[in-house]
Amino acid sequence: MTDEELKRSSEEVIQEHYALMGKRAYYLHVKGNEIAKRLGYTEHEGIEALYFYLVEKHHWLPAQVRSLSWDDLWFLTDDVVVPMPEKKQSSQQD
Repeated sequence: MTDEELKRSSEEVIQEHYALMGKRAYYLHVKGNEIAKRLGYTEHEGIEALYFYLVEKHHWLPAQVRSLSWDDLWFLTDDVVVPMPEKKQSSQQD
């Protein structure tokens, strides 16, 4: 491989990494919304509902929960199964 090909390949890996991080953050937000719906949280949604759920479940301090990495949040909410929302189809006309 040439240096140019390696650089391009490296950039693609980095792009895929950050895209995956974004998807995981979005999915955690969706999990939080589902938790709020299931448990009747009216003042929390998204990631905040996820934090509140973990505080209530494990009796941790909010600062402890907020300091968790995305991977830790993912692991700790593995018991909450939520189907991925379907992508909305764009209505483009030719």
